[in-house]
Amino acid sequence: MNVFVYGTLKEGFGNFGTMKGAEGEFMGYAWTEDRFDLFSFGGFPGMIEGGERKVLGELFRVRNIEPLDRLEGHPSFYTRKEIPVQVEDAKGENRVKHTAWAYMIPDSTRYGDLSPHLERSQLLNSVRWV
Repeated sequence: MNVFVYGTLKEGFGNFGTMKGAEGEFMGYAWTEDRFDLFSFGGFPGMIEGGERKVLGELFRVRNIEPLDRLEGHPSFYTRKEIPVQVEDAKGENRVKHTAWAYMIPDSTRYGDLSPHLERSQLLNSVRWV
């Protein structure tokens, strides 16, 4: 199954080891077709539907989703939802559409008064906007 990641599960970030445990194979850099908001939860981001921007991340094909579900607290904290994404080929020349599972915050209101982080630098480059 395909998984779109935008934060600490990306290569080079703190939870990438979990991606290896899920037997993740990197498919390319990807971005969401739909628009989202991202919130900072003090060191890790949360994607929420209905926002203003497309999110840039990485697409992986995983053989075992269970380690990722455990890390993300699915379904009690993040929920996993299938979304459309686009991926560039290795040369950056062609775009290919895929569907992928993404971990999202289902309802931002239950976490209190949060402000979306719309500047790239505010999330220390772990999240980028398209």
